[in-house]
Amino acid sequence: MKKIILITSFLLLFACAVNNTVTKVAEQSIKIEDTNKVASSFDNRSYPTIAMQIFSIAEIYRISGNYSRAILEYQEALKYDTNSVTIYNSIGDAYFNLYKYNSAMDYYKKSLRLEPTQYELKNRLAEIYLISGNIQSSIKLWKEIIKNDPQYYDVYYSLINVYLSKKDTTNAKKVLKIYQQKGSDDINILNNVVIIQEKLGYFDEAILTTKKLIKLSNENKYYDLLIELLFLNGQENKVNEVVSEWMKADSMELTPYYYKISNYIDSEKIDSAKIYLQKISSRWKEKWWISNFQALVSIEEELPDSVEFYYKRVFSFNKVPSISYNNYLLWLLRNKKYDEGLAVIDSALRRFPENSNLKYIEAIIYSEIDELQKAIQIFEMLNSENENDIDILHNLAILYDKNSQFEKSNNIYEAIIKIDTNDAIAYNNYSYSLAEKGEELQKALRMSKKSLQLEPQNGIYYDTMAWILFKMEDYQRALTSIDSAIILEKDRNPELFYHKGEILFGLDRSEESKKFFKLALEIDPSFSRAKKRLEEINK
Repeated sequence: MKKIILITSFLLLFACAVNNTVTKVAEQSIKIEDTNKVASSFDNRSYPTIAMQIFSIAEIYRISGNYSRAILEYQEALKYDTNSVTIYNSIGDAYFNLYKYNSAMDYYKKSLRLEPTQYELKNRLAEIYLISGNIQSSIKLWKEIIKNDPQYYDVYYSLINVYLSKKDTTNAKKVLKIYQQKGSDDINILNNVVIIQEKLGYFDEAILTTKKLIKLSNENKYYDLLIELLFLNGQENKVNEVVSEWMKADSMELTPYYYKISNYIDSEKIDSAKIYLQKISSRWKEKWWISNFQALVSIEEELPDSVEFYYKRVFSFNKVPSISYNNYLLWLLRNKKYDEGLAVIDSALRRFPENSNLKYIEAIIYSEIDELQKAIQIFEMLNSENENDIDILHNLAILYDKNSQFEKSNNIYEAIIKIDTNDAIAYNNYSYSLAEKGEELQKALRMSKKSLQLEPQNGIYYDTMAWILFKMEDYQRALTSIDSAIILEKDRNPELFYHKGEILFGLDRSEESKKFFKLALEIDPSFSRAKKRLEEINK
């Protein structure tokens, strides 16, 4: 009895031969719509009873996703009704859902021969041609649809995009002009027009269209789009004005506050950022970035307890970008909070296990706490995943050098210089490494000169040259070079004072050298080499 009721319901449903099939195919983003939006003169009649019964059975299979069996049943129904647009379209749809595009096209074409004015079907056929790579056939069909049904606006958008894919901007612009005229106050059309204008790089026009969309729709997404377009068009100075307008239009929307606060923080106008943060601080549970901005402001104001408090609140959200972890970790690194940093990295990597930046910072922390082998292992892994990444190679070279793996260190410096013959850091670090070992000093001197040619105002590079000359026992030239380094490096650098002390000691100016060893120890009391030399002089 249940089976009879089911079939009867289908008989009633399809008595007028209407196929309401809707199928989504994600891969091609094509929606199979009602195959008979345009009424068919052939189907404005009743099915023969047998054809209708078989069609109903086919529909059951289609609904269950068994498209192959549905096709067999549809084809059986055709034996009893050879002039049904609905059946041909249904078979085409079933083949389409099986990705058998050639078969789908065959049945769609048969349907069109019966009823040529099915413009929805012609549009679908054009899209299949496009998927199959037959672009010219797509263009031909779309132009035919526009000629016969000028109000079919979706086709204009498809045609413009296919012209753009062919880099045929001339025809794309022609169709765009007609499209704009036809939909001067149509939100959907104007939305598509903006997308095309942006693709063409017509930012001024896109900005005007977006402003029109804001007036017509009052939708917040168009404010967001307008801000993006202003940035793309180099009109950042107008963003603040749009944000203020957005706030007036929708005082409860948080996004304009994001732009406002972000802009003030980037411009280092912390007091202004705080004013807007205060207005939304009670709504922190709605958006992770509110706490993130509060943390950034706390960093600028040097409030460490607040920084930690707000970042912990940021990480309580489920969806937080990895950049927030990066920023917090860099702050912890600068403040030498290494244990906290490793704990945060452990938590962050559970959320972002493949994030290279987090692993990079982890390796830096291990190198800072002299766990060199752990740092090396991480950088070696990163290097295998990011071949020829200069930053990774530089860190590996330094770590190999610190870990007395000198051959590996030298090989990496040679590799970096081969990749970039103007890498001043590589020339400097390589030459300093050789000087420390007292090896190949002439080669070290040549590389040191090269680094200074590339960056003549770098005090650290003058220090390297001074140390090479010191190792070569050319003390007078070394003294000139170290004095240049101290003048250029305005920060009090203990290494530079220690080097000057050693150079003066080499010139038999021991009493004078004591001043610079003491300066080095004032800055860094743990500087063992300076302490040892001072003790030797004072004996």
